[in-house]
Amino acid sequence: MTCEPLNKPVAIVPARAGSKRLPGKNYHPLLGKPLIQYTLEAAKESDLFAQILVSTDDPVVADIALKLDCQPLERPSALGQDDSTTDAVIADVITRVNLSDKQLIVLLQPTSPLRQAHHIVQAYHYYQSLPSSDNGVISLVKGSKKYLKAYCLLDQELTPIYHKDASYSCEQALPDVYLPNGALYLFSVAAYRAEGCIPRSGLKPYIMAEHDSIDIDTIEDLREAERLIKARM
Repeated sequence: MTCEPLNKPVAIVPARAGSKRLPGKNYHPLLGKPLIQYTLEAAKESDLFAQILVSTDDPVVADIALKLDCQPLERPSALGQDDSTTDAVIADVITRVNLSDKQLIVLLQPTSPLRQAHHIVQAYHYYQSLPSSDNGVISLVKGSKKYLKAYCLLDQELTPIYHKDASYSCEQALPDVYLPNGALYLFSVAAYRAEGCIPRSGLKPYIMAEHDSIDIDTIEDLREAERLIKARM
């Protein structure tokens, strides 16, 4: 199977069956809809994609994808383990769908239900405006500067996260901090192949608001997502 046309990006939605903290997470009800449905609907509403590919080993997820006119790809069992990486899943999709180096991939994790179609469109146009030397776009949310005061404890040695004076500095003197929110990753197949993974270098930021950036891991996250979605209504 080959994805066409090349001038349209491909969405990859990774949705494995296993979840220890929240069983059935990808189809857990969120205000009457399976969690993954928010992502698939946003992808479809963006009207950007040649294909929306759902890599899954869960028949419930595959059925949801089909009902929403998206393409489920049966994930090999070796890629459905607790230690399976998203990088390996992307490599599997690239091979099986025969994506060319020029193809743009937009990775949409199903645990970001507050990411909407306009975020996808904005991030895509931002990517399109970048010089070819940049490797991709990653979505971020502004975090607390206090984390720059932290240390890593390695072999009983304290190593400052930022620099040796950070923990003694006032927060106003520290730079702004941005954390990946998991909602959007945009990169070409060529950039993926160059590093053998989602690009770690040459990335540009797409900043999202905190109220759009929740990443579902627990039942408490789902409750917060419910509150935020209701606030939009």
